[in-house]
Amino acid sequence: MDESAMARDTLASLTDKQRAVLDLLIQHKSSKEIARALSISPYTVDQRIGAVRQKLRASNRSEVARAYSALLMICDESAYGFPYVETKPLTMNVPFRPRAWNRPTLSLMQWH
Repeated sequence: MDESAMARDTLASLTDKQRAVLDLLIQHKSSKEIARALSISPYTVDQRIGAVRQKLRASNRSEVARAYSALLMICDESAYGFPYVETKPLTMNVPFRPRAWNRPTLSLMQWH
């Protein structure tokens, strides 16, 4: 069996609910964010990720995301088959400013 066929079989072994969670996971969403998007509890999100982790023989959440992304690429599938997955790039309206920039500063005059 070639790599493509194995990848298709692995993807086929995942439920739609598991794939919905994974589609959001590869967007770097937290369990809480995924739970809100899918109207389920964070515990359920973690359970689904755990089940997939066993299927993919991954040791952690990051490996699950990498393995799922690789499967999608091998099978030439998109992760955006579900309506609740953001397809537009995220943009920031405000330039990034580290928190340290927002701290009040003391002038030398305040030390006297």
